[in-house]
Amino acid sequence: MAVGCAFITCALKQRGIESCGLCADRENCARWQKRRQEATSRDSFVSYRALEDNFQFIAREGLAAFDQAQRQKEAVLKEMLRDFNEGRSCSFYCRAATVLDTESLATALTEARRTALGLDIKARAKALHAILDAAARAKGQELKLRQ
Repeated sequence: MAVGCAFITCALKQRGIESCGLCADRENCARWQKRRQEATSRDSFVSYRALEDNFQFIAREGLAAFDQAQRQKEAVLKEMLRDFNEGRSCSFYCRAATVLDTESLATALTEARRTALGLDIKARAKALHAILDAAARAKGQELKLRQ
């Protein structure tokens, strides 16, 4: 958790855990219930749609496995930014990396590389956007921020 997180005092300082995903009382926590409800309806600068899945992953697999999965996503995201960012897609690709699993991201990147071969950067970005949008829709998600 980062400094400024509403949960840092409870999790780290009071309970000695690094994440609410490791808390045995998470399901009965009023703060967590409020955050969970907010996560289902709106976003701020980032998408909170993956919050519940992330905490379940941490509870099931542990923080080290979650960290490894995030590093894999980061690697795919860096490739997207390097090869498909026309200067306006950074936020979109970051949302995709937040909402989609690593396999879906990697598959989308591979498909975009195949279908956008020889295109200019704007066309490559447009192709990857469409592929990521389709991958998100297939999982019942959307990549647009909810205000």
